[in-house]
Amino acid sequence: MILWFKMIFHTNYYIFYHLSFVLLLLMGHIYVHGINKVVTKVHPRSYAPEKLFESITNSKNYIYHNTSRPLDVVLLHAPWCWRGHCTKEEESVGWQTAWSQLEALKEAEEVHAIGVSNFDERNLKELLDISNKKVSVVQNWMDPYHQDRVVREMCTANGIVYM
Repeated sequence: MILWFKMIFHTNYYIFYHLSFVLLLLMGHIYVHGINKVVTKVHPRSYAPEKLFESITNSKNYIYHNTSRPLDVVLLHAPWCWRGHCTKEEESVGWQTAWSQLEALKEAEEVHAIGVSNFDERNLKELLDISNKKVSVVQNWMDPYHQDRVVREMCTANGIVYM
């Protein structure tokens, strides 16, 4: 199954992205402290504060059909925007701005846990340095040939779930 998705990824990112989103909704639960959690991501094009809030509200409506229920886990999808996926204006808003917005949403109890995806050790170190709230989850690519050891070690040392 992993090889199939990698093949799709290399031939058509759009299909991979949407299939992985559907799989996240259907099976993409993580196990944190003995409870299943639904994970959703914010795309870099939505890192501006008003777009991030709109994205969170849309996710609540889509997943729960209810905007008053907090989301389980929200991740920043990446520290950058993939080429051709964002406008110059969207690219000008960094993940640091989005992270501070996620922290505010966590403080307001709009989300239970916050984290990041596709962060390398440099990005994760910067996040740990600027973060006011606990980073709950890091979701990265890992397989036998790319074991992401440094990031996994940083996660273990800081009590962060690596998935």
